[in-house]
Amino acid sequence: MSENTAIGMRRIVAMAAGSVVLWRVAALVLVYQQDGIDDSWVIKTLLAILGVVFVACGLLVFWRIPSRAIVLFAGFCICSGLHWGGPLDLPPGQLRTGLILFYILVSGFLGSTFLLQFTLCFPQKYRVADKRNLIRSLYAPVVVATVLAAVYLILPPASSIRGTTNGLFMLLHGIVSNLFALIAFTLVASRILHSDPTRPRKRYMVLMVAGMLTAWLPYLVAASVGVDTDPWNLMMLALPVSFTVALFGIERARTESHA
Repeated sequence: MSENTAIGMRRIVAMAAGSVVLWRVAALVLVYQQDGIDDSWVIKTLLAILGVVFVACGLLVFWRIPSRAIVLFAGFCICSGLHWGGPLDLPPGQLRTGLILFYILVSGFLGSTFLLQFTLCFPQKYRVADKRNLIRSLYAPVVVATVLAAVYLILPPASSIRGTTNGLFMLLHGIVSNLFALIAFTLVASRILHSDPTRPRKRYMVLMVAGMLTAWLPYLVAASVGVDTDPWNLMMLALPVSFTVALFGIERARTESHA
């Protein structure tokens, strides 16, 4: 990455991260104004802090290890920071609907795509990562979802097509977020099987897999038995922390091997 490109990317990442932090603060203020401080506000505050931790981890890694692959990790962390804590709880209306759709597009569709592309590129590229058309196709769901969101906003509330559009949008969101997460996990896990056990990189890849399992399994179990998933979502903290530790460890091992 050239110096000018790195400077430009740092500005973009910093602006995006700052916007997400402001979103998280605004969301908490709106919840407090409407409901006051109760158990749900405490959980939402903790989830908002989780979102800020995601953003902080993404920024920390990006500032210390500037590379194209790490830009994707930072993007994933920023999108996740937007996700945890929820959308802005505004009064019913077109603005509220538009912001919720934007929230899902960024935190769901774009975040999942960044994570998948990152796992294709780090610590070494899979061959398919060099196929530009294939990489572009990963963003096709984002484009389709954006079109569906625009159609939903344009159509009148009483339109039956509007309901169908919303159903397609949410169906696509569920497929993309779950499928891309599963593929990303498989890609990271497969690197363990093909890594030299004597190299330190393998133990860091194990740490990444452990972080993903710790983050996702409690939520999946809670959702499958029908209990409130919000408290279990706090386990998602394992993902940014484990990835950050692993990325720094892999980079340190790489630097020492070239010394």
